[in-house]
Amino acid sequence: MYRLFFDTELSHNRQVSCAICHHPGYAFTNGERFAILVSGRLTGRNVSGLINVAEYKSLFWDGRVAALEEQALIPIQDPDEMGMSLPAL
Repeated sequence: MYRLFFDTELSHNRQVSCAICHHPGYAFTNGERFAILVSGRLTGRNVSGLINVAEYKSLFWDGRVAALEEQALIPIQDPDEMGMSLPAL
């Protein structure tokens, strides 16, 4: 499971993994004010830290997801983040 966190095969351009934004050396953030999208543009938010994420009652800044399994699929499919379709994956 931990290996998937670093797997660039989850992105459409094979260059982005979860660890690009959630870097272990920066408390699972990117250490920057904003995240960089796969397009190279900046997001309007910083990267959420993942320390104790299993204890969170909701995920994402707006709390729209309650389960890690559901949350993991959203950035993978988002065209600006990793841009991979589930059928292609």
